[in-house]
Amino acid sequence: MFKKRIIISIVLVVSLFIACFLPAYAQGNLTTYEKAEVLNKLSILTGMGDGDYKLSEPIKRGQAATFIVRIMGKEEYVLSNKERYSTTKFPDVISSQWYAPYVGYCSQNNIISGFEDGRFAPEDTINEQAFLKLMLEVLGYRNNIDYTWDTVYEKAYEIGLIDIETYDARYIKNRLYTRGDVVNILYNSLTLVNNVTNIRVIDTLINEGIVSPETAEELGFLEDSMETFIESVTPFGQNLITVYFNEEIEKPDDEDIEIYETNDITKSLTASVLSLTENQLIIQTSNQVPDRSYTIEFYNIRDKKGNVTSFLASAFKGYRNPNLQSDFFRISKVEPINRNVVNVYFTHPVNANSKIALYYDILEGESVFASGRNQDMIISTLNSVKNGVSIYLKSKSFTNGAEYRLEISGNLTSAYGVKLNEGEGDSISFEGRDDSGDEFKVTSVKAVGSNRVSIEFNREIDTNFAQKAVNYMVKGPNGLEIPVTKAIVSGEGDKKGRTVYLNLMYSLDKTKQYTVRFEYIMDIYKSSFLEEMEYAFSGAYPSNTLLYFTQVWTEDKGTVCIRFNKPLDLSMAENKVYYSIRGVTDTAYYAMPEKVYYDESNGQYVVKLYLPADRQMTSGHKYKVTVLKAMRDSFGESPAADLETTFTGSSNSNVKPVMNRAVIISRDSVKVEFSKEISAEIPNILVSNYTLQYVDGGVTISKLPVSLVYVDPKTLVLKFDSLDLYTEYTLSFDALKDYSGLYTRTASDGQNSIKVTVGQ
Repeated sequence: MFKKRIIISIVLVVSLFIACFLPAYAQGNLTTYEKAEVLNKLSILTGMGDGDYKLSEPIKRGQAATFIVRIMGKEEYVLSNKERYSTTKFPDVISSQWYAPYVGYCSQNNIISGFEDGRFAPEDTINEQAFLKLMLEVLGYRNNIDYTWDTVYEKAYEIGLIDIETYDARYIKNRLYTRGDVVNILYNSLTLVNNVTNIRVIDTLINEGIVSPETAEELGFLEDSMETFIESVTPFGQNLITVYFNEEIEKPDDEDIEIYETNDITKSLTASVLSLTENQLIIQTSNQVPDRSYTIEFYNIRDKKGNVTSFLASAFKGYRNPNLQSDFFRISKVEPINRNVVNVYFTHPVNANSKIALYYDILEGESVFASGRNQDMIISTLNSVKNGVSIYLKSKSFTNGAEYRLEISGNLTSAYGVKLNEGEGDSISFEGRDDSGDEFKVTSVKAVGSNRVSIEFNREIDTNFAQKAVNYMVKGPNGLEIPVTKAIVSGEGDKKGRTVYLNLMYSLDKTKQYTVRFEYIMDIYKSSFLEEMEYAFSGAYPSNTLLYFTQVWTEDKGTVCIRFNKPLDLSMAENKVYYSIRGVTDTAYYAMPEKVYYDESNGQYVVKLYLPADRQMTSGHKYKVTVLKAMRDSFGESPAADLETTFTGSSNSNVKPVMNRAVIISRDSVKVEFSKEISAEIPNILVSNYTLQYVDGGVTISKLPVSLVYVDPKTLVLKFDSLDLYTEYTLSFDALKDYSGLYTRTASDGQNSIKVTVGQ
């Protein structure tokens, strides 16, 4: 680190010295020969080896094609693909001739064309107007749109490709057009901006690797009055920081980044660049100590114009965020519960893989406090959320206020099929609590409906036994048994996963007392259980609010959405016989849904009715939706009468699904979110239905997923062999069928592709 600082001081001194002796090229007013020298340094013009560029000789059409390819920065590409471009459509362009691949490339990219008789005439001379037309095409101007043959000179003068003398001489006929004239045009084009890409020609040559930034700077083409500096450094994970610069930069090398504790330079963090988007740099570090002061140093930062800043530094504090949100699979937060239990939440939903104890270690300081490998803990998935696990210490206890660090292996895989932190694993710190955890017990038993009883526990319960109806028995005051027809683990808020609802075959009497008995119930850790327990409760169930609509709306001409005030009986919610729609404006209209979808996510209870293709609604017309009174809520209660309300038909005719978002969530996975629900059937579940495209070296490359995860009706995860976070991808599908199976969007419908973004 100290050696780097010495070198930087020397570089700064030398830079000041060199700045006093700028090359003549940067000063303008060059002769044609001096311009030829510049083009030679840029690999655009070659001489005879003795400095003779033959500037007074006429320019031939074959040579003109060569200059065009070189000024585009494509010569290396063309020559490496010579077999592809040497055979052209022109009979007089022999494939063995040196100029053949250049002519072929320009022809295939619609830059040049031949004569009406089909010839190209590569040995014929080219006049000024024809060459200017070629250069306009190179600069992104389109013939008969941005200019015409008759206005070639006007457009060339307008953009600065030619000067006033050349423009005024445009009417001089039969004027010999020489290599020297071409040199002037090529030189002028170097600082012009492409009309399509908005990038200067010289910058394109740098980006293509034809010209180094150092050479361009030496020749005076890189001028940058803006000094690069760090705007901010923000940690957004224990192992991630974002650095914002005041301008776009090139990706720095890992070895040119150093991070260390501000108060102790010997304590450093590793640094690895994960991604660069314009002026935003994301760096992965080793574990940051929360709130610890760090210094980050950069060496040899290069901006997009090639200018190098030798040294930059900034300070930041180690990450401390109780709730990380990310598209990538990371630990979101940790929640200490008591002296034996801590809950962990992730940014992705998890499944049974998360219960593998071998993946978990808890450290106190640098020593292992508890480890799944030592069988110190039991891991259980939380029933209350899809993205959480609970860690139960079997024989150890946390100390109140003590600092612990949870480390989870990168082998842990989310429900999306993504490994934790790209397989690197993740960690998070937390403070211990020493609250004594209550013994596993029942906290309440009560009647919640005429034929429903709830049993609440003080912690989440294992569903395997809890949802077996034969595990329970309810008896009335006369000792007669009331059969339990169904047992469901559910609950609202903090009681979710802790409550069992029992549906009874007969109704309860509000004036009587009852008992409920269960044979065996375990908590989610399978470490505590209740066996052969019996509890008394009153049959006085509350007068519950009956089921009703809270909102009815149309998603499109073929979809009606109904939001209810409470959850529905799952066995009935998606049965289409309970729903119908009649016309109010058009009384002859009647429809029953082709299919029904029910969703309870985010505390909302929504039914979607998919109408038959020949029963789409009319915009502005009034309709009445009916739900039969036989429909039951999750407590087994039914409304006193059919539920009905009117609504207005939608003007949205876009009944076919589209992709709303495609985001990279790991280095091999893309999560796709859809505008509406899709079916779990062919073609939606075929990997061959999806194509990811990107451009590499001017060539469009397509790849198919290697596997697919149907997460839910609005989400798919596509797995690929690998993905590059710096590459721009486009995802497309051949066909996409909606949830009802009635509507399929195909490529011919359009809207079957989307740009893929990199997750946050």
